[in-house]
Amino acid sequence: VGLKWLVVAGLCVIVFRAQGRPLSEIGIGGVRWCDVLAAVGGAIVGIVLCAVVSRIVAIEPSADDLQEIAAVPLSIRAALVLTAGACEEFIYRGFAIEELTLLKSKRGFSAVVSWVVFTVSHALPGKLSPALFIPGTLGALLTVLYLWRRNLGSCALMHAIVDAGFLVILPAMVK
Repeated sequence: VGLKWLVVAGLCVIVFRAQGRPLSEIGIGGVRWCDVLAAVGGAIVGIVLCAVVSRIVAIEPSADDLQEIAAVPLSIRAALVLTAGACEEFIYRGFAIEELTLLKSKRGFSAVVSWVVFTVSHALPGKLSPALFIPGTLGALLTVLYLWRRNLGSCALMHAIVDAGFLVILPAMVK
């Protein structure tokens, strides 16, 4: 958790101090009701797609996995949800897409690279598995949401809602 916040702090120094870019250039701005609705709608679509993908790829979370997550204190899981929502969206959507677009002038290419890096970053060290289809699916939706709304708040909210479902709500149902 702390490391992700340090990375974001470092990237903020690069973008806002060294480059002198305004907040709006990387999707930081006000969150309007349409952004909130897009985030909630995206979370619902994402959860449904993850259920479909997990059936197709035969990914079935075990009760043991969920009990293991439930054994982690709620405060830690809440910190993980908030950190993932805020930090990962800043890193993979706001920073990566916008910086790569500055370098390559191709937003679509930048979005795909960012999405792939986001997906692979969710792999266990040295272990690629079919379970990556879940963050890959969600990452694709988050990338589309960012390209559509260009609002990190909307992406962070969608990310936090989905992660809360997986890290807080499902484990509580098993516990």
